[in-house]
Amino acid sequence: MADLTGPYLYGVYELPASIGVSKGCLGKSFPITIASRHGKATLPIVDWNSGRWGKGNPVLAAPVTGLGATPDKQLLRFTSNREKGEPGRGDFWGQVSAWRAEPQTVSTAFVRAVWLQFRVSATDPLRRPQSNDATSPRESAYAEVYGDMDRWFEALRTWLELISDQDLDPQHPLPTGHSPGSGLSLFSFDQAQLDYFLGVRTISSIAHMVTPLTVGRLRLGFRQANMNVAPSDARLLLRDAYAETRRGRTRRAVIDAGSAVELTLADFAARGSVTMPPKPTLGVYVKALQARASLPANTQVALVDVRNAAIHENHTPTNADSHTALEVASVVLNKLDPLPT
Repeated sequence: MADLTGPYLYGVYELPASIGVSKGCLGKSFPITIASRHGKATLPIVDWNSGRWGKGNPVLAAPVTGLGATPDKQLLRFTSNREKGEPGRGDFWGQVSAWRAEPQTVSTAFVRAVWLQFRVSATDPLRRPQSNDATSPRESAYAEVYGDMDRWFEALRTWLELISDQDLDPQHPLPTGHSPGSGLSLFSFDQAQLDYFLGVRTISSIAHMVTPLTVGRLRLGFRQANMNVAPSDARLLLRDAYAETRRGRTRRAVIDAGSAVELTLADFAARGSVTMPPKPTLGVYVKALQARASLPANTQVALVDVRNAAIHENHTPTNADSHTALEVASVVLNKLDPLPT
């Protein structure tokens, strides 16, 4: 059993957005660095016996803390209380979205919370102060962890979005359903009595398929977030282009994709000391660097022309044209601005 009085700080972090992972990630620990404090984040495990629909229906449960039975029970009580306090919140640690009963196999799960453990120095205060004072030495010592948490998750979700097809922006989440006229009530007055219209209520569900992260890709995301390494602007623009496509905004998608390629080619020309005319455009870059940069043969037609039509001709690309433009942009960036491995 671990030493409860040892120099460790523990925590539970409810992620601002759920992360889709493969079964190999569940129960695994990943190094973290937050506010210069080093530790690890452990993902929840699969529990086949405590599902709300009975045994054989898997749910995500608290990972084993390694601290013993009592702390494990206290952690379970903590998460149960949080669920009761938020009706409709669902399972605290996340949800299993794809699984088989025979044999018992989980293929995809969405993680909503992780278990944290930080190594601290022997002089850091850990014991409860005599009074609940936010300015006590113990609380002040770890204020920086709270202060840096949002930045760390923003870095993590950015890198995970770059290396996967997941949309993890907590401020602009993908819609999962829509009910036209939601919030609207119509009525008339019949002999001074208020008469409600029942209305025709329809609900449409929107499914977004994602590829679950493997252990390797999730580890890469954690590593980049811990290092606080910022991706290139071109990579962020391409990420945004895919996000716009998922929301049906194809015009913005091809404009962002074209800008991503233009930035990448401008950087490629600068690094290769390629002489370009003053104020070159995307089309000029593509024409001048087609052979030198080994650009896809359809870059001009599938990307440049579609992007220019969106900007200069007020044209909205079709879904097919948008997807093709983004595929071309992805090929260019993967070759000239590859992601870390």
